[in-house]
Amino acid sequence: YDTRLWFVIIFIPIIPLGRKRILDYCPSCTRHFAVEADKWETAKQLEVSGAQETFRTQPTADNAIAVHQQLLHFHQLDEAIAFQTTRVEKFPDNAKIHAYLGAAMTHLGKVREAAPFFARALELRPDLPEARTGVALAHIQDSKLDAARSLLDFLEKPGSSKLYSLEPLDTLARAYQEANRHDDALSIFTFILKELPQLGEEKWFRTLVARSEKGSAQPSILPKQKFSWKRFFSAQRAAPSAGRKAPPNFSAR
Repeated sequence: YDTRLWFVIIFIPIIPLGRKRILDYCPSCTRHFAVEADKWETAKQLEVSGAQETFRTQPTADNAIAVHQQLLHFHQLDEAIAFQTTRVEKFPDNAKIHAYLGAAMTHLGKVREAAPFFARALELRPDLPEARTGVALAHIQDSKLDAARSLLDFLEKPGSSKLYSLEPLDTLARAYQEANRHDDALSIFTFILKELPQLGEEKWFRTLVARSEKGSAQPSILPKQKFSWKRFFSAQRAAPSAGRKAPPNFSAR
């Protein structure tokens, strides 16, 4: 939304300081981004119309994706939905378009709406990583964990972290853990640790693995940690919090 800044004296607005466009406002914590409204409008017109003109002269799948991305970037959701419908009709057999739209719907929090796009992309291109990942995440939500792992097998190949994020594997391992299938969870954690050994020093990862090791007869996969004064004092300063953990990084890139 747009708002206006004012120079205020005793709570009375005196001098207008300019309009601002408020972006991505969080109703919980009130954090947001603010840009000058005029610059926002100018950028929107230039970027969106530029992408649309490129697509008009070169109606390729990649250019269609670029238009949709610009519409989403500038929060033109109604236009994005309308454009999305026409592009699906124009490229009904393009797996990349369907996988992209599935990812876009997921980004908007419309996970159920994303599922048909990912399913169609997988039908068209069974080898497409984006399609396999999208359908696998839907399987995880439906507790079809083994079906999800079958689709994510390309992530369990040596060196996969150099090409892809391993976060879907972490999601699957956590689902196995919640289902009390700790041996399956540990086999995935073992692979992740081999690909990204630095995670062995991360407290959140060690806690996650230890939880499954308690429910398994397997020996610990975690490397022993040498005593560190820095880690000791960090632990002393950190207040306990059940929900806090470091943000994971599952890519070596």
